[in-house]
Amino acid sequence: MKRLIYAVVTLLFAIFITGCSEREELPNDNVYHPEVDFPYMYGDGLYGLEVASSPNGYYLLHDNLIYYLDKDTMQPVILDNRPDHGCDHQPNSENCYAYVEQSATGLKFIQYYNSHLYIAETLFDPQISKAGWYMKLSRIDLDGKNRKEIKTFPIRPKSLAIHRGYIYYAIVSVSKENEEKLEIFRSSIQKPNEEELIYSGEADGIEDISPMTLTPFGNQVYWVGFGRRGYVTQRYDLITGEVATLWDRGDGSSSSYSTISDQRIYFSYFYGDPTDPRALVQYSSNLAGDDIQEEVTISQHPPIIYYFLKDQNYTYIRPVDGYADLLPQDVPYELAVFKDGKKIHALDLTPLTNFLDVYVGDERYMFVSYDDNTKSGFYYIDKQKFETQEAAFIPLLETVRTE
Repeated sequence: MKRLIYAVVTLLFAIFITGCSEREELPNDNVYHPEVDFPYMYGDGLYGLEVASSPNGYYLLHDNLIYYLDKDTMQPVILDNRPDHGCDHQPNSENCYAYVEQSATGLKFIQYYNSHLYIAETLFDPQISKAGWYMKLSRIDLDGKNRKEIKTFPIRPKSLAIHRGYIYYAIVSVSKENEEKLEIFRSSIQKPNEEELIYSGEADGIEDISPMTLTPFGNQVYWVGFGRRGYVTQRYDLITGEVATLWDRGDGSSSSYSTISDQRIYFSYFYGDPTDPRALVQYSSNLAGDDIQEEVTISQHPPIIYYFLKDQNYTYIRPVDGYADLLPQDVPYELAVFKDGKKIHALDLTPLTNFLDVYVGDERYMFVSYDDNTKSGFYYIDKQKFETQEAAFIPLLETVRTE
């Protein structure tokens, strides 16, 4: 009898502790909290969120499998420690902890949140989605075990993020009149089937979203929407619930943000011509979109539009891949690294494929993912070697396509 009473008391105590943990107050500031905040420094990819950072290592989503990299060795291993796993031959979620079901056009998503990994999978079932394809968000332990479905999306999100207790996602809905509009929702992780519409693009004429631009940071969520006025950057305030369009010049230009660093958000304008001098200037503002400052002078950037990244120590500039052929012959196609306004190193991009994403990463490492018709994979860059000019693209993973 005593054993039974002890077991019941222990169970009730565990439930109480779990409940308190789930109700633990989340941050309400503009400081980055790695356990519960969206990892914006890995959210620069056009293809999705492919890199996740945890206290002990990194997770890479490559070729439908999750790989783990210990921060000390930086050697990728498949996230399944069973000696008889099936990850090497016809893997699925039963015989391979690391397996992630994805279609060629599906959103890639892996995020570390509150001591777990969250992954998005693209599956086909006409009973769940009228379009056939739908998306499923699941949670797994850091060793790949205990996969649990969290939420099903009958309409596949075009952008997805987890931040401070909520799942944020953007979809494009189509009316009976065949008119498209952008809709952004959020759901509590604790009650994922309860959806809250936080923005509808109907009134603003916003029909779509630039892929993977839904970026929570602190007390706001940013995204780049597309509509009648071209691309516009918008901000949702988590405190007031208000949505505002940022940096609108009223001159027909489109705006899009580049990166966030030191409580500033960086952005540029586009006028349709990749060589337009007005599009080659980088600006920054405070997190609310005010206090606009010019950041990059003409002498620092290539003569075509470019990607701009920044962390606490360095600034990174590289030409936009699709316009690299417009570079003059005497201008290198490179990833340029700046410190205190001076160029200290550059990495040649010509040996790489035409389609790549660069993730600014943490204080130690940057990551590069690439994908084209011939091969896909990952590199990393050791930031400690920038100032000795020894930094290089170090291969991590590669899959060569034979068909």
